[in-house]
Amino acid sequence: MLFLLLLLLVGACVSADVSADHYVLATRWPQTVCEMYHGPCNIPANVSAFTVHGLWPDNYAGKDPAYCSGAGLNMTQLQPILPSLLQLWPNFYADSTSESFWKHEWDKHGKCAVDTGDFPDEESYFSAALSKVIRYNGFQILASFGIGPSQEPQKLNTILQALNETLYYRFILSCQHQSDPDRFLLSQLEVCFDKSMDPIDCYIDDDHSYYHVNGCSKHADVYYLPLQH
Repeated sequence: MLFLLLLLLVGACVSADVSADHYVLATRWPQTVCEMYHGPCNIPANVSAFTVHGLWPDNYAGKDPAYCSGAGLNMTQLQPILPSLLQLWPNFYADSTSESFWKHEWDKHGKCAVDTGDFPDEESYFSAALSKVIRYNGFQILASFGIGPSQEPQKLNTILQALNETLYYRFILSCQHQSDPDRFLLSQLEVCFDKSMDPIDCYIDDDHSYYHVNGCSKHADVYYLPLQH
């Protein structure tokens, strides 16, 4: 009995050490995912916008929690939201399953989100990401400014200005460089939320910038390619 009590106390201490002061919703442009993947790739016909890469517990300073203890992915809990997951959080790699993608995100980030006490269970964690990708989707934001996918290069500053005018809080935009042909592809948009899932700055640097840009060239346009289903 004493041994069991000690185990419970140890488990409580471990959970108490898991903390996050905000959450990063990383959303990705499906066509770039497939352009950069060196294997079979499939974009489902019902996918038409940025999709969830992950919802990640994060800290402005210190280590970000990852791979916490806890129960494995339980697909039974996700059955009520499965159609939305398949559309808004799909896996595009044809040689693996969506379930394997969700399992990876759950093992690395979701368990920690629950351990912080910010989410009561698996379904609430995945549902939060789904609701936010609908509300803060780069595709709809850019479309409202007349910016849509194209085979032609587009001005990065025009895209950034549209996002900045809509999102208000500091965000992060990422590109990936494709070597053949030589070009930069619009890749990922990160927006952030506090522990109550209200919008918040993604970083608190004293550089007075409205956004951070990763992997994009300051001297080249960016490609926001049309989806190929």
